[in-house]
Amino acid sequence: MITASLGISAFVIFFWRTVLAVKPPVYQVNLEQISEKINHFVKENRQLAENIASMEQKINDSKKRLQETRRQNKMCSHEALKFKDNIKTIERVNEFLNDLLQSSRARLQSVRGQNVKTLNLVRIWMLISSQLDF
Repeated sequence: MITASLGISAFVIFFWRTVLAVKPPVYQVNLEQISEKINHFVKENRQLAENIASMEQKINDSKKRLQETRRQNKMCSHEALKFKDNIKTIERVNEFLNDLLQSSRARLQSVRGQNVKTLNLVRIWMLISSQLDF
């Protein structure tokens, strides 16, 4: 009985140590490779941080340019409104001047007509007076 229990115990211990043994994982990289990877990631992280900083700077510059462009656009639109008002005023003055020119031309035509009549009367009077002198 002791022999049987010792045999079973030996078999259980053997089975437990060989078949059911939990082995620690064996990594195929060593400490030097891990430190190289860490250094590589640190460099990559630093480059990404620099890229992010440069992109943020570009974004800020773009925002400033956008604000400047909007300000200039607003100024240009104000100037355009002023020019539109000036154009309307000039068009009104132009219409007035055209009307004035037409009325002046009409008066000139009537004065020319009166001058022609007067000239004809003067010629007739000169003819009559020259005939009366004889």
